[in-house]
Amino acid sequence: MIRASRASDMDGIVGIWLDANLRAHSFIPAEYWKDNLGYVREAIALAEVHVYEDERGVQGFIGLDGGHVEGLFVAAGMRSRGIGRRLLDHAKRGRDRLVLEAYRRNTRAVSFYQREGFEIQGEGPDARTGEMEYSMIWRRDRRTDAGHEDPLRHVLPGDVAAAATGHRRGQSSTAARSHSSVGR
Repeated sequence: MIRASRASDMDGIVGIWLDANLRAHSFIPAEYWKDNLGYVREAIALAEVHVYEDERGVQGFIGLDGGHVEGLFVAAGMRSRGIGRRLLDHAKRGRDRLVLEAYRRNTRAVSFYQREGFEIQGEGPDARTGEMEYSMIWRRDRRTDAGHEDPLRHVLPGDVAAAATGHRRGQSSTAARSHSSVGR
């Protein structure tokens, strides 16, 4: 079942976040993730977070800031069982587009997002890690509505997240954005 997170979910969410980042991002020193645990805990408390829960507890979560996916994580033993897809589908409901960043070297995440309809719009270095990351976007309907021009049509690829979220690249409205690596 997918539901809004509660304060009592925090330890499980943070545990999944750390484990997933350590496993998926061996190209980034483990200390980076560990050093940011307190910061991420505070940021998660401020974000819109939905969890996937089964009889054993929280098995995954997605963090959102409006149309920006701050993070999508699934517990190690539960990956490749459709939980990530369900969380992403949940986030797509009621939204016309979602944007996110994914580390270029995290090919599993990039492939997952592409299978889920996201397109790479640009790439650049993550300000905190220096790792190259893709800016990716999902749009409900890639056609223009009733002859109106798509507002992202003339946006430069690296500015997709800025156009969709109202933030300039490298800025964040929540602390979790630069540490989430949801698809990073």
